[in-house]
Amino acid sequence: MKVNAVASKLFSMLREDGMRCCILKGQGNALMYPNPYSRTPGDIDVWIDASMERIMEYAQKKFELEDDIRLQHLETSLDGVPVELHFFPCSMNNPIYHARLQKWFRRNADL
Repeated sequence: MKVNAVASKLFSMLREDGMRCCILKGQGNALMYPNPYSRTPGDIDVWIDASMERIMEYAQKKFELEDDIRLQHLETSLDGVPVELHFFPCSMNNPIYHARLQKWFRRNADL
């Protein structure tokens, strides 16, 4: 319940600061379950629809950052809950397919 409450707080904070975002994985998928509490995620994954540079600049102002920045996301925490701020929702190993997938995400971000 704490992770879900922090996910809601994180989403609201990002939106209030003008960042378009989408909660991924655990909390996002939980809405599809008959009992949303049957999924117990240990962290919050959120895709921010902005450039990597803008996300990094925002994160440096709003969160304590460590050196754990990866290709797909950076890791931080909010109220003691681990948070991954994703630069894009998903990746693929093949560079051509990865580029196509990112183009599709950009085209369909409003959905």
